Formats: sequence, C-alpha cells, structure tokens
Amino acid sequence: MAILDGLCKYIAVGSNTYRAFDASRAVVTPTSLIPPKVLPLIDPSHNFVSYRKRYDQHPGIPFLQPHIREFKQCGKSAEQSLLRLFQAITSSQREDNDPVST
Repeated sequence: MAILDGLCKYIAVGSNTYRAFDASRAVVTPTSLIPPKVLPLIDPSHNFVSYRKRYDQHPGIPFLQPHIREFKQCGKSAEQSLLRLFQAITSSQREDNDPVST
C-alpha cells in the first residue's frame, strides 16, 4: 500500500508540472513515467476491495461511499449488513447507558 500511495503522490505532483495537450481532442493529460496500463491499478478512488474485506472482518464506523455504491448496484440486500451493524451499535449504547441495578 505504501508503494501505491507513493506512486499516486508522484503522479499528482507530476501532473501539475508536466502536461501534454492533444489539440485534436482538446484534452489535457498528465505525462509520467508510469505506463498507462498501470494507472488504473494504482488508482485507489474506486477500489474498495481492501476496505470491504477489513470491514467484514472488523466492523466499525463505516466509510459510506462503498456502501452507497453497493446499494445502488445491488439494492436492498446490500444494506442489510450495514443496518445490522447500526442496530448492534445502538443496542450496545443502550446497554451502556442503562443504570446498573443492585
């Protein structure tokens, strides 16, 4: 992950300095030393696989973007795990706030 993070930062810095202009398409594209086929592999913006794996193993406060996308793609079935998590959190908070009877 550290290598991918470094490459993304390298691309971001390089794209501010070096640009190629394609007049036929009126598009400005960053030029870099990284092959174009590698760019989608190191772009973390739409890759939630590692997040989903971590979330399934260790539920916690969710990052909503992958859950929203999953809901849009799969419908109600995708939100069930998220709702179960919220119900578990709410239940545990209620138990923590109840006065202890002696």
